[in-house]
Amino acid sequence: MGRWTSSPEQLGQRPRSVRAQSTQNVHSKEILVSFRKNAGLIACERSLSLFSETFSPLATLFLSEDFRPRPVDRRGARRKGFAVNRESHQAFLILRFGFTVAPIIAGLDKFLQLLTHWDKYLAPAVSNGLGIAPHTFMMIVGAVEVIAGVAVAVRPRFGGYLVAAWLVGIIVNLVLVGGYLDVALRDLGLCLGALSLARLAEAEERVGVPARA
Repeated sequence: MGRWTSSPEQLGQRPRSVRAQSTQNVHSKEILVSFRKNAGLIACERSLSLFSETFSPLATLFLSEDFRPRPVDRRGARRKGFAVNRESHQAFLILRFGFTVAPIIAGLDKFLQLLTHWDKYLAPAVSNGLGIAPHTFMMIVGAVEVIAGVAVAVRPRFGGYLVAAWLVGIIVNLVLVGGYLDVALRDLGLCLGALSLARLAEAEERVGVPARA
């Protein structure tokens, strides 16, 4: 029993030490919470600073007058001699040449079958649904492609949209076939090029006096 007895002094010291330790733990927790808050505030400030440094120039750029739509006076542009820049005009000429020659060659080869056997690219669901033989259908496609190439040469704006719409139909057909997805991806790029041609042609028509290459 003597082992468990304690003096009054020891009994009085234990509560004080416990209270001191509890007070120290409370102070430690407060310091830790304060440190976390400060670290979080610093991180937020850095994030906001980085965000403002990154996106403020972009916002300024997109809100500038250069990106606002402006009405185009075609007569005034022709009268004052406004012109597209040389690089844009050269891009327009390159695209018009490419989308004139390529559809005409591909269309003529639908009859000659020299480059490849075009019938294999036709989805059976298309020919069966229309009740037309694959080779006959591909010859009709060839005639349309020749007309599209001529349209690009004569009316590049209309021809560009026509070729783009035609390429969308070809992409859908290739997806139905299922074995030529790589060709469909290539035709998607051609479709975007045709749309670019149509937009450049529209710009040239609006200006009316294109720059010389």
